[in-house]
Amino acid sequence: MANLLRWPEALPLGGRESKITAILADAAEGRCVALAGVSNSGKSFTLRALCRAAEARGEQAVFVYVDCNRMVAFSDQGFYELVLRCVKTTLAASPLAPTLERCYEDIVSPGSPFLAHLRFSEAITTVCEGEESPQRLVLVLDEFDEIMRDIDDRVLLNLRALRDTYPARLSYVTACGRRLSAMRHSHGSEEFAELFGQATHFLPPLSAEAAAALVGRWVCEDNLALTPAEMPLLMVETGGHPGLLAAAGYALSTLRLEAQAMRRTLTLARIEDQLDSDIACQEECSKLWQELDDDERHALLQEAPEEGTITVCQSLLERHLLQRAEGRLRPFCRLFAAYAHRQRIMRQAGARGVRVDVDSGSVWVDGRPAPTLTDLEYRLLLVLYGHLDKIVDRYTVVQAVWGDQYIEEVEDARIEKLMSRLRQKIEPNSAEPRYLLTIRGRGYKLASP
Repeated sequence: MANLLRWPEALPLGGRESKITAILADAAEGRCVALAGVSNSGKSFTLRALCRAAEARGEQAVFVYVDCNRMVAFSDQGFYELVLRCVKTTLAASPLAPTLERCYEDIVSPGSPFLAHLRFSEAITTVCEGEESPQRLVLVLDEFDEIMRDIDDRVLLNLRALRDTYPARLSYVTACGRRLSAMRHSHGSEEFAELFGQATHFLPPLSAEAAAALVGRWVCEDNLALTPAEMPLLMVETGGHPGLLAAAGYALSTLRLEAQAMRRTLTLARIEDQLDSDIACQEECSKLWQELDDDERHALLQEAPEEGTITVCQSLLERHLLQRAEGRLRPFCRLFAAYAHRQRIMRQAGARGVRVDVDSGSVWVDGRPAPTLTDLEYRLLLVLYGHLDKIVDRYTVVQAVWGDQYIEEVEDARIEKLMSRLRQKIEPNSAEPRYLLTIRGRGYKLASP
C-alpha cells in the first residue's frame, strides 16, 4: 500500500496551497505552527512542499525539514542527533559549520548524560546568535507524534526554553495526527503545546479537482482502467482521503478489467462489496480507526454521535473524520462508514462471533484466539468478514483468495474443501456451522451471532 500513494511534484493540491500559504504567513510572523491530519492524508508531502515554497520565495529564514521517523534510537540523544544532523546538512556551506560539527560529534558520543542536552542547546544558540546566521531558523518536525507522546519531558522543555530565549529567531512547525495539546498531559508537553495554541492547521481531504489530478497521474503511470467518469464514485467511497483514494482506485481498476474480460456488468453493489473486502482499503480504514481514542470510537459507534459527545465530535470534525450532511453527523466517506458499521455489529454481539484484526492478522472466535490460519484460509475469512452477514458469490471468493487469473480454474469443490478446513478451525462444531455458512446456489456467508 505504501507504494500506491505516490505524490507527484507538480499537482493541484486542492486546499494544500492555502494551508502552505497560511503556514508560511504564520512562520513569517515568528509563530510556531502545528499541522494536524489523519494517517495518509498528505502531511509529509505538505511539509516538504512548504520547505520548497519557502526556498522559492526567498524567505528570510532557513527551513530545516526533519523526518522524526529517521531517528536512529528513540531517546533524548537520538532526537537531538537527528535534528542537528539535518541542521548541519542544511548549513553545510555556512561559517557556522565547524561549530555545528563539533556539537554534533559530542551528541553522538557524549561524555556524560547531560552533554547531549548542552551541545544541542549550544548548536541552536550558535545558529540564533551568530553574525553569519540566517535571520530565522524554522525547524520543520515531521512525524512528530511519537516524540510528543513519549519523549522525555526534558526534551520538550528544552525546545520551549530555546524558543522563549529566541522568539524572533527560532520557531517550530510540527506535523501530528491531532492537536498537540490533546496528545499528552505532562508539564513538558503542556509547556511545548502552548506555543502552538494560536496556529494549528487541520489538513482537509483532497478536493475533487486535486483527487482527479492525482488519479489521472496514476492512470498515466500504471495504466489504470479508470476514466473521469469514475471520480464521483471514488469521491463518495473515499471522501478524498489520499490513502483510501489510492487503495480504492487500484481496486476499482482491477475490478473493471476483470469485468471486461468476463463480459460481466459491474453494478454499484458489486463495486461496494469488493471495496469493503479489499485488503488495502480495509487497512487504510483500520489505520484511521487505530488513531482514534476510546471516546472517539464510541462516538462513531453511535447512531446519533452528537448526543453527549459534543467535544469528541468537534475533534472528529476538525480532523475531517466526520462531516455534517443533512443536519446529521456522518463518517466522512462510505468506506469508513461501512468499517465503523462492522465495528458496531461486532461490539453489539459482545465477545461472541468471529472477529478479525486486520492489522495483526489475528482471529478470535467467541472471545478466544483461533488456531493459526493458512494464507488461503485467512484470505477466505477476510473476504467473508468484509461482507459480514452478506452472501459472497463464487466469483468474488476466487478473485479474493486465488486471484482473477484463476477464475476459470478453481472449481466449486476446491472452494468447499477450503471452506471445510476453515470451519474446522473456526466453528465450535464444524458439522453444525453457526458462522461459516454455505448458501446453496448463491455463495457463502459469515454470519454475526
